[in-house]
Amino acid sequence: MGEAFFGASVLVSVSLFLFFVKVVPRCLAARVGSAVRCEERKEHDDRAWKQLRAEGWISNLTLCFLMLSLLSAFGQWPLLLPIQTRTLWKVPLIYVADSGRSAMSLGLQYLLNRNWFKMTSEDLGLIRRRRDKWTEGVETEILTRRYGYSVKIMDAVNRRVGHLVHYGIHVLIFAYSATAHALLQTFFYLAVFRFVSHVLLEQDDCMGVVEYSGARMRDGRFGRFNLLVVSVWGGFGKAMVVMLLILKGYDREDNFHLFQAYAILALQGVIWGDTAGEVIGSFFGKLEFDVGGFGETNKKTLEGTSAVWLATAISSWWVLQVWQAGDAAFQGGMWLAICCTSTVATIMEIAAPRGTDNFFIVTGCIACLFFFI
Repeated sequence: MGEAFFGASVLVSVSLFLFFVKVVPRCLAARVGSAVRCEERKEHDDRAWKQLRAEGWISNLTLCFLMLSLLSAFGQWPLLLPIQTRTLWKVPLIYVADSGRSAMSLGLQYLLNRNWFKMTSEDLGLIRRRRDKWTEGVETEILTRRYGYSVKIMDAVNRRVGHLVHYGIHVLIFAYSATAHALLQTFFYLAVFRFVSHVLLEQDDCMGVVEYSGARMRDGRFGRFNLLVVSVWGGFGKAMVVMLLILKGYDREDNFHLFQAYAILALQGVIWGDTAGEVIGSFFGKLEFDVGGFGETNKKTLEGTSAVWLATAISSWWVLQVWQAGDAAFQGGMWLAICCTSTVATIMEIAAPRGTDNFFIVTGCIACLFFFI
């Protein structure tokens, strides 16, 4: 039965990956030359914008359909209904805490950009507000010329601090939840809740400024939409991890500590691997290569990719020490499991289109762990 569940999880990951390799837009790869007239460029940008949004929504809705199908196929709907009273107050509370993280990120952005980099209030408002009227590459190029290398620092600090706090909150949820049933309800309905809030606030310049405070400056016009895709895929990725571990049989009271350890281990590629990859790649990366994705800056570096593997391996080892789940918890040894999951996280981080990698990293890592547990 365990092998069947493993096969199903691998099939899900591979099928999704192959599907979105086909549908992820390549519109950003084509650039309009400097000789093209302004009207033609605007028309090109509008087509690219509409195409990317359409295909992004295809990806979001397909993922939702997949989650609902898997819940039905594996008979886990009874775990989601009826909604527990604890879940009803826990999900909004977590959302409020996460919104506090977004507000903190917004304050950090203000202090960093205005006081340290001396960004004008007009430019700060430009990057905070909705960007659907931006011309592809133009505003981003202007900001880069105006503030130079500081743009990379602004993006890295603003995004990564918020990212670490966000996932820190979710690690605490895994660590202090009493049952797998409660975890599944919490992460599933939290993903739905955040999906709805991101959609409602994407075009808003009041609360949307807080909700989208982590939008990458160098993603230009696509900054908010990229974050919406990240939120949907990342949110359901955690629910998928819980669902697969329940199917594997780690929801019993006698082995729930292993459930927590494996779930948090699967997140390390996103928490520390992704963080190290962006920081090292942004500041020290020289060997660049193109990737698909929802944004203007769809590039990764060999240096950043190496940092993903190393940071994932170190943080995974630390998690297993804290949960006292060493060699005895793995067939073939702890370090072999760590090396394999770190490799899977690195491959998924490279291969998955930007915006979807948080889902593929965690599901790929948990599928890989099934070889060893």
